[in-house]
Amino acid sequence: MKKTVIVGSIFPEYVGTDVYSQLVSIFPEGQDKRSFRAVLDEGDPRLMLLIGVLESRGFHADRTGARREVEFPMRIERSYDKSDFQSVRYLQVLAKVCMDLDCDRGDTGRGPLRLHAKRIKPKVEIGCGLVKSYIIVADSIRKLFEDSDLLHVSFRDVDIVGRGAEQYQSAYWQLWGDYVLPRVSATCTLTNHLGEPFDYDRDLFCHLKEGLYHTAEVHFAESALTATPPFDLALTYETFGGVDDHQLIASKRFYQFCIAHKLKLDWVPVRIDPD
Repeated sequence: MKKTVIVGSIFPEYVGTDVYSQLVSIFPEGQDKRSFRAVLDEGDPRLMLLIGVLESRGFHADRTGARREVEFPMRIERSYDKSDFQSVRYLQVLAKVCMDLDCDRGDTGRGPLRLHAKRIKPKVEIGCGLVKSYIIVADSIRKLFEDSDLLHVSFRDVDIVGRGAEQYQSAYWQLWGDYVLPRVSATCTLTNHLGEPFDYDRDLFCHLKEGLYHTAEVHFAESALTATPPFDLALTYETFGGVDDHQLIASKRFYQFCIAHKLKLDWVPVRIDPD
């Protein structure tokens, strides 16, 4: 696994021209016409120099940098390789190709995914909406899964909307699971839409955060997964980002099946915490 750190974009009007000039002197290639942005390997010594300049003036790192008066945007991105996937028991499944940025569940957030006919590219057999966990598959991919012996793989209807929708009826499905996992590990940081600690009894959905990491890794307690029946695809108990946005958790067998059939998906290792 490789870790890349992105600092910025940072604007001189927020940090001051003197601070901005120091950043540019440390990493000249990070300057463009209006702002500064540095992309560095985690171990690059220039990273600590940049952070030091900003922190010395009272700024601190935040994944979004929304409060520009006191924060600067900084995030860490993990790049996984095959060995990372082979070394874990379970993986989070995400789509790699976006099919429709406007794909949603309607006003309630609970209905079927709505895919706009004008955005459909027939050659794209597996993709997503704006949310990478909204995995949409063509009917040919659905049949591929259904002909396999993978456990607990299921599908939900996708509504095709807009002009020309009639030619695509029953042509696309949402990849789903018919088994729900126990709650994630207590080591996971869950917040509600206000950024407050998530309350299972009160809040409808949560956000999973892991410090400055762009994509947080899901953790489960060892005892929780030991008690589950065998599965190849399952849903998280929690919904992340929306009232029906469960994450898909796959077995190593599901991962190997997708690799063998060259299905274009992204994967994030799931971590198992000892009890």
